[in-house]
Amino acid sequence: MANNITINGLNSPWISGGLSKQVLQAGAQGSSANWTNSALAGGIIFFDELNQQRVRKYEVYEIDEDILLLSVVWQRMRSEYQRNNSQNIKSTSPFQVHPHRPSSIVDSVLFDNITVADKTRTETIRDYYSKKLMMWSLNEIKLTSFRQDMKKLIQSDGKVFQENTKPLAYRLPEFYDYDVQFDEMFIQHNTQVKQERQKQTKQKQLSLVKTVSRKRRYAVTKEYWLTDEQDNLNVISVNKDNSLISLMDLHTQKPFTVTALSCKQIRDNREYCVLEKYSFL
Repeated sequence: MANNITINGLNSPWISGGLSKQVLQAGAQGSSANWTNSALAGGIIFFDELNQQRVRKYEVYEIDEDILLLSVVWQRMRSEYQRNNSQNIKSTSPFQVHPHRPSSIVDSVLFDNITVADKTRTETIRDYYSKKLMMWSLNEIKLTSFRQDMKKLIQSDGKVFQENTKPLAYRLPEFYDYDVQFDEMFIQHNTQVKQERQKQTKQKQLSLVKTVSRKRRYAVTKEYWLTDEQDNLNVISVNKDNSLISLMDLHTQKPFTVTALSCKQIRDNREYCVLEKYSFL
């Protein structure tokens, strides 16, 4: 005789045999599951997640909108709020309209403030990285774990995802902005650095191409992208909270000379140099 399993109040004939009636208790988010006093074919089965070190649970979200779209909305709202505050303008940002700022990427305030422009930008970001992934595949570039996670997000509709997808989705619009600027610089400058060794101390004459703000995990840096005599791209990174950053801004307005440890780096098959231990001449 089949025994029934009660799942969220519904009885289901699941297993026949010597199994006593069990109750599977699942929370609203699917966050807990416990079996007790199970007996099957004369044996005992315990499925208590607290006692199973080899069992891992993953919280899955299902939402009405693309998580990447919500991230685009959040980025826009932050930008509007910061701009209005810096200009001392009475804000019309949803941050002021609503009693709270978004606390997560699935906050209801984000769903309520989606615009057509946000949807267009989301499509642009997804298309950009879809083409990147295709090129990496054609060039047989091995994907890092980060890029593998990004691939899953980009190739999905963004409406069903796991907890560990949220940080990536949150940062992807920022990564896109940075990557586009990176691409644009290499349209006009060398993609292959003329430097024989990966690391060497060199004297270089540099001219500023552009500055880029970059958010990292623990700090925000300002990157000074510069060309040298051979039209190679070089970068000097300075933390935004560095008290001498204004002097760096002033010094890079005109061509200048440095002695620095030049470290050749490769990103997306394009080479550039990171300058470290530099001194101005």
